[in-house]
Amino acid sequence: MLLGGRVAEQLVFEDVSTGAGNNLQLATDLRLHMVTHYGMSEAFELATYEARLAPLYLNGPTLPEPCTFSERTADAIGGEVRRLLEESRERVTQTLRTHRETLESLATLLLEKEVVDRAMLDGLLASAPPAGQLRVAAVALPPQDGAP
Repeated sequence: MLLGGRVAEQLVFEDVSTGAGNNLQLATDLRLHMVTHYGMSEAFELATYEARLAPLYLNGPTLPEPCTFSERTADAIGGEVRRLLEESRERVTQTLRTHRETLESLATLLLEKEVVDRAMLDGLLASAPPAGQLRVAAVALPPQDGAP
């Protein structure tokens, strides 16, 4: 969800603006916590690698403790975060391509109304075809050689 705005800009305008910058930061922070704090990565599922904050004074400001893992581990964490972000971007890109008409309809509605409430969004999404729905026409194939 956090990458939706950025990917939509890339699909529609073939460029990105600073508008989705905060969402990109939040998406990065979320993936970083998934890897370093919650063990939600196959590569780092059995350990945490989160920097801890040590108070300077009782109830005072905090400073990060010296890094407790190697530069190689830090590079691997960065690579895993980028991999997770890329996976998310691919999934969002595919979803928005599949539902491009709905994306365009939502953009038009936002331009007209400036604000879209839940009921308006529900109405728009209700008219969209479900993801993965195939529209197949029945066709009669000619018999193959030797087939009845």
